Amino acid sequence: MLNTDALRFGLYMAIATIIVALTAVFGKFEERFVIAGVLNLSQVLLAIIVGGTGLYVAARSQQSGMRTAVVTGMLASLIVGVGLALVVLIEASIDLTFIFPDLKTDPIGPALTFGLELLPGLLALLALSLVLGVISSALLMLPVRVRQVGLMALALTVVVGVLQSQINKVITLPDALALAAVGGGGYIAGGRMIGRPLSIRLLAGTVIGAAAGLVLAVAAGSGLEAGSVLRGAGDMPRLLTTDAAASMVVFGVFGLVGVMISAAPRGIFYAGVGLLVAVIILGGLNAQGGMTLTMAVITFFILSFTFWFMPGFNRQAESRFEDLDPQAQQSVRRIAVAIAFVLMLAAPSFLGQYITSVIDLVGLYVIMGIGLTVTIGYAGLLDLGYVAFFAIGAYTVGILTTPSLITCGGINPSEIARADIATTCTGVLTFWQAWPLCILVAGCAGLLLGIPILRLRGDYLAIVTLGFGEIIRLIALSNTFSPLLGGAQGIANIPFPVLDLTALNPAWRIGLGGATSIYYLILAGVMVAAFVVVRLGGTRLGRAWRAMRADEDVARAMGIDVVRIKLLAYATGASFAGLGGAIFGSWLQGIFPNSFTLLVSINVVSMIIIGGMGSIPGVILGAFVLIGLPEVLRELQDYRLLAFGVLLVVTMLSKPQGLLPPPLRRLSEQALLYRAQKGA
Repeated sequence: MLNTDALRFGLYMAIATIIVALTAVFGKFEERFVIAGVLNLSQVLLAIIVGGTGLYVAARSQQSGMRTAVVTGMLASLIVGVGLALVVLIEASIDLTFIFPDLKTDPIGPALTFGLELLPGLLALLALSLVLGVISSALLMLPVRVRQVGLMALALTVVVGVLQSQINKVITLPDALALAAVGGGGYIAGGRMIGRPLSIRLLAGTVIGAAAGLVLAVAAGSGLEAGSVLRGAGDMPRLLTTDAAASMVVFGVFGLVGVMISAAPRGIFYAGVGLLVAVIILGGLNAQGGMTLTMAVITFFILSFTFWFMPGFNRQAESRFEDLDPQAQQSVRRIAVAIAFVLMLAAPSFLGQYITSVIDLVGLYVIMGIGLTVTIGYAGLLDLGYVAFFAIGAYTVGILTTPSLITCGGINPSEIARADIATTCTGVLTFWQAWPLCILVAGCAGLLLGIPILRLRGDYLAIVTLGFGEIIRLIALSNTFSPLLGGAQGIANIPFPVLDLTALNPAWRIGLGGATSIYYLILAGVMVAAFVVVRLGGTRLGRAWRAMRADEDVARAMGIDVVRIKLLAYATGASFAGLGGAIFGSWLQGIFPNSFTLLVSINVVSMIIIGGMGSIPGVILGAFVLIGLPEVLRELQDYRLLAFGVLLVVTMLSKPQGLLPPPLRRLSEQALLYRAQKGA
């Protein structure tokens, strides 16, 4: 007997898909290929919607028998296909462009009928819906682990295909294979040397990698011609053709990575294996010139192999790690952090200008997200006007580092002759002098906001903070404050940060004005913010914040000064937003009121919810998903809010705590860990 509730879900999905289709999303996504000349993003979206509906409905009907589940899932997918076919028919017979203007440039029909005539195209759409329904429902017959591994590998293959044009220049195949071989050799050597001191094992891995780098640098050259088996259609290898010293350093680091993951906790092991696998896939993309059908198959099998065997190797590595003494375990973690830092420092030289600029933007949102983690994730105080503190930091750095009413002694710079500005505006600061003041001003603004809203909770608190954000934006736009803030024109000609080390060496004057150079400043800001917030989370203040988030009345009854810790939460979160705003203004060398809209606050809040409340890794993951992907995929810009809504709903239903929720650690466990580290 068919599950009518499940079929009703198919009808709901058909209605939702029709609404999405009318936004011209299928037409826009048709321009982006996932597999060159074979599969585009529009077809992938169609497969996800239709196939996902069939799989979900079949899973809900599974208790009625597998045959019933397959039939129900097939019918649900067909219902969605019929809904899309009706949209195509309506578009072909009625002019919808006066209601949906995007359909003029990106019509639905050609994308959903696969370039065929109307009737054959509709039949192909219905047939594909039926086939996808059968395939997705039949997945339930597979063992759970096989199904999970296959779907994860397929999803990541699609992600790689979507990003192919941005990441296929990162590393060449010869370089990638050499690095992976060195890392694998280090892993084997580390496993063989279990039982020996950690320092000996790490030294052995470094020496193996450095020796391999020296040999490869000396012997490289043959077999690397354009069109060769290893290089293919890719670029000339860089690591294998660089000087021997640089090659030894890079390969030595990867040899050390291999030894590290042979006895490491879960996070370090997965990060190391993921790095080696990513290097191989990126090298293959470079050799193939993009995601070809052959490369897609290879990528799928590499990921499937990794997901299938990685848990077993991870258990082995964790077992070896647990056999180490506490001091050696702490050394492994510290060295892993040091390796990650070195790799992040070297990243811009491989990623290129565009990807680096995207990461810069992601880093700014990470700084803001870490600050808002204190306010929302730790203290439980919803803040929808967080962009106000970001704007305060940006405007503060603009005012203090350019001729303004403040730096010119109360005189409007427009009234000063250009030749006299340098002598009149003696209060102009450098970025390094101004950024502490930006943090201080933003923190004070957080205190001022916190004082009148101490008694507010829930929706009322959210509305007031939202209003505060809009007030700051309107003040920046107003003509009343335009002599100081610039009004709608904002503040221009903000100088970029300069590292002036000419006292040590006349050539050491470094301007941080480009995407690559500002990357290091943003990276430093992220690391400082993460360090401070993590350390605060383990203090009495951090525990008081979490107690207040759990129940404010109980926290007050336990003697916690709720007023003080609320104000500290607002001030701390606002300070990090001010830091991000200062870097933002100096990076763009100009700020405008339209850069500080409500959407910025929504972005940051969404990052925290999707990543995980109170989780720094969750903030970073959320920033890459919500900020990085739309920047890389310009086709998604018009659908950012739609994507936010879908991600929020899916995350709340499947993982209410977020994608990377913070670990729950009791105070007793913290005390035991502290004693173990101190050797007590």
